Amino acid sequence: MLKKFLMVLFIAATTLTCAGHHGTSFFSNRYDLTREAPRCDPSKPFPQLITIPYFKRASQLIPRCEIYPNHKVAFALTLFYHNWIEEFGDYDLAVKEMVENVMIEWGEKVKVSVNGYHLDGKPIKNHNIIGRVMSPSMIWVFKGHKEALSETALIHELVHLAIRAQLGNGHGDPDHEGSKYSGWTIAHTRMIDVTKGMLRVFSL
Repeated sequence: MLKKFLMVLFIAATTLTCAGHHGTSFFSNRYDLTREAPRCDPSKPFPQLITIPYFKRASQLIPRCEIYPNHKVAFALTLFYHNWIEEFGDYDLAVKEMVENVMIEWGEKVKVSVNGYHLDGKPIKNHNIIGRVMSPSMIWVFKGHKEALSETALIHELVHLAIRAQLGNGHGDPDHEGSKYSGWTIAHTRMIDVTKGMLRVFSL
């Protein structure tokens, strides 16, 4: 399974482009496919900070090795960026820069947010959340009840970071499809659904 992921990642690394624009491959083509990617060590204390292969400085803070193997997260980031440039473009490569440097903190439990917004933009207070933007380059994501990447808020939170990076608005549109903040559209919601569907095809 790992070899299959690595092969798909290698193909994507050498082919990702955006129509009418120069290549937007964000992997290091110097990455040695024969070298084993850094992995979680179950004998060491948790949480562990693990690098994500093929990205300059992307990493994840994991509470245990099963959440989530870094080659699977690398594949999820690949699909996210591919679908992003297909739908929205990335002409100044701001989203590329964000993805290459993102840090994902995986949580074992949901959190409570004092204030927030539904997908339709309606405000909500004191509600459980499964994802949160922590900084321009860091997100917290609940590992999910099914422990499958496609069932987590990973892609959703990456969209917040991408909007923040691409528009430079400093907030990433926290009210989603609402009208208070700008950035998020129905197309972004659709892109999330498509990407998560693609992850399910690979049983992720």
